[in-house]
Amino acid sequence: MNEPALCAKLQLILDRELARGNRVMAQETGWSKVKLAVRLADPLDADSLKRAAAADPDLELWQSRDVKNPREAGILCKSCRQTLAGPLNSTRS
Repeated sequence: MNEPALCAKLQLILDRELARGNRVMAQETGWSKVKLAVRLADPLDADSLKRAAAADPDLELWQSRDVKNPREAGILCKSCRQTLAGPLNSTRS
């Protein structure tokens, strides 16, 4: 079965992340609250995410500091239930 397409709002953010050198590490489906999670190798550009969320009430910033799961931060599209995420700590050298 094919992965669902990323919504247009998140695709714009993903395109900017890829242009600055970030890369997709995984695409996951089947979560109860999220239809598609796209995980990137490096932290997402926090300023870009803040601007996107401020401009669109459908986008919501989030962080996970749960010790049982990866420490991540990302942005969620509430209408399509998709998210982009990256680690909280930088992995770039």
